[in-house]
Amino acid sequence: PSERLNPPHRRLAQAGIAVAVLERGRRAGNSDAILGRLRDGTMPCDGAWPDEQVAVFQSWVEAGTPA
Repeated sequence: PSERLNPPHRRLAQAGIAVAVLERGRRAGNSDAILGRLRDGTMPCDGAWPDEQVAVFQSWVEAGTPA
């Protein structure tokens, strides 16, 4: 449940974003590349995210991808 997550991760989870997947991308230093792919709709492979989800992810990236 999202209640057990820290605040930055809770916000991502509440927006329906898979925190575990994003954490792997953050640790690999790919957050900016992931954001670009989310913006242009080429990620995830099962369909583009709504603008609201992309905005939440962008806020997380702009905040320095807090753990």
